Amino acid sequence: MTEATEAITVGIDLGTTNTLACVWTNGKPKIIPIDGKKMLPSAVYVREDGSVIVGYTALNLGIADPYNLIRSAKTYMATDKEWHCHGRTFTPTDVATEVLKKVRADIETWMKKKKYPPSLPIHALITVPADFNGRQKEETRLAGKRAGFVVSGIVTEPMAAALYSAQDEYEEDEESAEAHKRVLVVDLGGGTLDLSVLDADPASHEYHAVDTEGDKHLGGDDFDDCLFTALCDQVKSDMGCDLSDLATSGLPEAVFHQVRHRLREAAVRAKEDLSTPDAQGKRIALSDLMDYRGKRYDFETFLTREEFETICQKLFDKVTHRLEHFLAQGEKNGTFLPSEIDHVILAGGSCNMLKIQEDVERITGCPVNMERELDKLVVYGASLIAHSWTGIDATRPFHDNISHSLGVSIIENGKEILSKIIKKNEEFPTSKTMRYRTEYAGQTEAIIKIYEAGPDAEDIEDIAAHDFYDGFVLKGLQPDEDGKPSIDITFSYDASGCLTVEAVDIKTGKSKVLTIEGGAKKRSAKEGAERSQRPVDFVLMMDASGSMISCNRMPEAKVASHYLVDELIDFRVHRMGLVAIDSCAKSIVTLTNDKKRLKRGIDSLTPGGSTNVVDALQHMNRMFDPNDDRKHVGILVSDGDPDDRKGTEALARSLRSDGIRLIFIGVGSNIHELNVAEPEDTYTIDNMHDLSETLSTVIPGITKS
Repeated sequence: MTEATEAITVGIDLGTTNTLACVWTNGKPKIIPIDGKKMLPSAVYVREDGSVIVGYTALNLGIADPYNLIRSAKTYMATDKEWHCHGRTFTPTDVATEVLKKVRADIETWMKKKKYPPSLPIHALITVPADFNGRQKEETRLAGKRAGFVVSGIVTEPMAAALYSAQDEYEEDEESAEAHKRVLVVDLGGGTLDLSVLDADPASHEYHAVDTEGDKHLGGDDFDDCLFTALCDQVKSDMGCDLSDLATSGLPEAVFHQVRHRLREAAVRAKEDLSTPDAQGKRIALSDLMDYRGKRYDFETFLTREEFETICQKLFDKVTHRLEHFLAQGEKNGTFLPSEIDHVILAGGSCNMLKIQEDVERITGCPVNMERELDKLVVYGASLIAHSWTGIDATRPFHDNISHSLGVSIIENGKEILSKIIKKNEEFPTSKTMRYRTEYAGQTEAIIKIYEAGPDAEDIEDIAAHDFYDGFVLKGLQPDEDGKPSIDITFSYDASGCLTVEAVDIKTGKSKVLTIEGGAKKRSAKEGAERSQRPVDFVLMMDASGSMISCNRMPEAKVASHYLVDELIDFRVHRMGLVAIDSCAKSIVTLTNDKKRLKRGIDSLTPGGSTNVVDALQHMNRMFDPNDDRKHVGILVSDGDPDDRKGTEALARSLRSDGIRLIFIGVGSNIHELNVAEPEDTYTIDNMHDLSETLSTVIPGITKS
């Protein structure tokens, strides 16, 4: 918090398990109590009337009604995950928004007690895992805005922890503290593991990220689950009661949930108690846990630290394997040498487990400092950074890096691959430009598809391994001297993590700019509107006959098909299947909402043979369930007459009379009038490169009708 009164500035650690808020005042961090405590459980409970409860009360209400309790939502940030509770639907961003609303309300209560003017805006710097991709950071920013904060920035958790720890150590003993350190941060929180190497120069207040890696699905919650499962196994061994689900337990529902809750709480406490330095064992005693088959059952066991570590050995191994791989890759890629690391910082409450500390020291050869509050290092650092960004002498003392490469999809040797423009570990703010040529002479528009490198996929070119980010179309292209237009694509990443992509036609200077920050809100509104529509099952029947070899038609058809999957169909609502048309049609992908599976199927299309459309229509028809309530739409794309024209037209009429809507897109001058679809659903295009634009006209009319 600054001395000025224009705004209150806070750091927020929006955690998987717990959320904390902190201000920097009088040269020290000060935790703001939320829900009366230092930590707010990141849990949301939905009442029958649809109202939302957050925090400890939510956890208590969820004991008897776990189906309407949402926990660990951060693990699924920027995915298709949804929770349906009492008639309401929540995305991970919605859950984060509800948690942050509670944080904001309690900050306002704190401000009132401190006699701050109630109209002061609250500026928040929110932390995220280092391995969060751009979309996840964007959704976190959006949640903060929806909760009413002025989001001043998004900062990675290891950077915040390292900055606070290094700066604090330096200020405690400036004479003996090293002015410059290469620091390894191991941050094991409730749901994520982050590994980061940073260059820290606390004397100059400079911090540079060098390399990052992580696991978004590995944290303290997993250790809790593992130990909880072991306790349930003992119940089964003692009493024959299988607590894996309600049906197998044979217990009344209320008793089932209460028993599982007590066992889980016991597992969490045991893990925490066995994480203290002097702990060698933990007695777990739960009197009158349940009555089962007429017998009272008192649960009791004694768990040694060694037994706990054996039970969770696979999880400990995952942590060490990640760390060893990270260090090896740093040396292999030339980003850093493990021998250069001279300081290790542990952060996150899960690093209190003694085996984690022992394994990190063994692998790195560096001692770890356990005198700090590991579960608060991140929020302390966030408050320090937020404080440094305010006032007349505002500074940005750290330089974070790009955690995943960013680029565009291009066609190379008939395959769609990722062309990187900004590469992993480049510091932002940054701006990079690359020049591209269009696929063919005379092309008048280009589809710019923006991708982010997928998890553990930096060395893979295949576009199916990467995550679609956003896209747009640049129209009105003019050819260069050789007939192919040239396009400059610039990626700019500003200090707040906002990505801007600009495409410029070199010949005309025409450009189009897409700013990603704020786009999540627009997409959510669109997706919300589409979810209210009737779901559609699409089957794309793509010509894969020998004629598709000529004029580069198959690569262009694949580009358009990827465009269909990536941008035109909302797979939260709709599904799609893929049929290849040749001498004997094949069902390449059955109906699915799995984008990666569909894209792999598209990439597998290989031209050859004749055009058996009758067979393709039959394959399509078998995918549809006549008893469901979904729309059934077949999209036939072909550049030649079918093997059996009369049979094709007769079967198409029969399918249309059964309620299947057929769309026919004929390509090229060799297509003659074919009565497959109704006139309003029949399209003729001169070249396959016009297919994307045609699909962008067709699909919205189907999904919105």
